[in-house]
Amino acid sequence: MKSSIVILIIVFLVGIIVTLIMFFIQPGTSGTAARGGVPKQGIMVSYDDGLNWEVLNNFRGEGVQRFVLGKSEPGHLFVGTAKNGFWNGDEKGDVWSRSLADVRVYDIVEDSLAGTSGLYLAIYQKNRGKLLYYDVKNVSFNELYFTPLNKYAVFGVRINPSNPNVIWLAVSDGGFYESQDRGRSWRVLKRFDHGLVKLVDDKRRAGHLWGLTSQGEIFETFNSGRN
Repeated sequence: MKSSIVILIIVFLVGIIVTLIMFFIQPGTSGTAARGGVPKQGIMVSYDDGLNWEVLNNFRGEGVQRFVLGKSEPGHLFVGTAKNGFWNGDEKGDVWSRSLADVRVYDIVEDSLAGTSGLYLAIYQKNRGKLLYYDVKNVSFNELYFTPLNKYAVFGVRINPSNPNVIWLAVSDGGFYESQDRGRSWRVLKRFDHGLVKLVDDKRRAGHLWGLTSQGEIFETFNSGRN
């Protein structure tokens, strides 16, 4: 009797597990998702505070890493991918163009200096991490930094909210870098034992940042990385 009960319980649990697996591995759908549903691929947009979502079907990139809506260029959407370069298009997703191919884009930050129209791109290209400045109006790129050794990546870029001339970089060699002249020169403020893979800043307080290492360690600074 007890063995029968145990078997029934096991069968019941297996049924629940299979149901959950089938639910979560359904392929993503294009077009409008079911009410409250979220497609599992591509870039999605919602026009009703997140109740319903639509896939931007015309986007041909893969492995989206980062995207931002342009503030200096309203109506523009900029997308960085892990496999298919850097793209820009309209916010409705109807028109897309690839501005940079054969790169991995890890981070995108819009230039906050008044009167500018540009983006800082943390990328990996030809076995090296780089920081590029993308001039949106002139559709041109300028290299501001590259890792001195191969196979190191620039994973994060942030701008000081109180001084747009100051830029911070998180690099996989463990270095936290700073430029005080918009990328013309750089210095290492802190060297970590493990590579930095993520950089997050506090928009309300200049110099307050968090860094994530490849070993899962999280570091916090209140003075722009000096301590």
